[in-house]
Amino acid sequence: MYIHNVADEWNRILPQHLWIYNKLFLSRRLGYTCGPMGLEVPEPGFYVISPCTCLLECQSRVEYIERSTDHLHPGEFWCEVFEGDITSVDYEYHEDRTGCYPQWAREHSVDFHVKHQRRALVHSDGVWNETDIKMPYPKILTTIGLYWYGWINCEFVGDKLIEVHFRRARY
Repeated sequence: MYIHNVADEWNRILPQHLWIYNKLFLSRRLGYTCGPMGLEVPEPGFYVISPCTCLLECQSRVEYIERSTDHLHPGEFWCEVFEGDITSVDYEYHEDRTGCYPQWAREHSVDFHVKHQRRALVHSDGVWNETDIKMPYPKILTTIGLYWYGWINCEFVGDKLIEVHFRRARY
C-alpha cells in the first residue's frame, strides 16, 4: 500500500515501531557518534544537524561545532558526517508461499516474510536517478511485525542508513 499523505502514514505506525522515525534513536542504535541539542560533541569538527523526527522531506545541514550544541533548535540533533552518494531504496515484503522458513529469513528476520529490493535511486547533481545498486536489507529492521507495512523505504549515505519510512519513495 502506498501512503499518499503524512497523516495516513503517521496514523498507521504501530507504537512499538515509532523509534524508527526518530533519527536520533536510529542513529544511536546504529552506533553512530551523535547526540541531542545540549550535549557537547566529543571533539571539534563538522557534524550533520537534523530534526530528530520528521515525516516530510527535511533538509539537514553540515555545521562546524567546537563543543557546545546549545545553539541548535529544540528537536534537532547532531551526528557524524558520512561520505558517499545518497541512495533511496524501496524494499517490499512478500510472504514465503512455500510454507518454508528459508535460511536467509532465519538469519536475517524473526518472521516468515522475505524482503525484496524493488527500486533504488541515487541522488546526484540535484536529480534522483534509478540505479542497479543492490543494498542489503538493514539488519536493525529485522523486527517482528514490520512486514505489516508492506513497503519500507531506506535512505543511505554511502552504506550508512540515515532514515527509514514505512512507504515507497516519492521520487
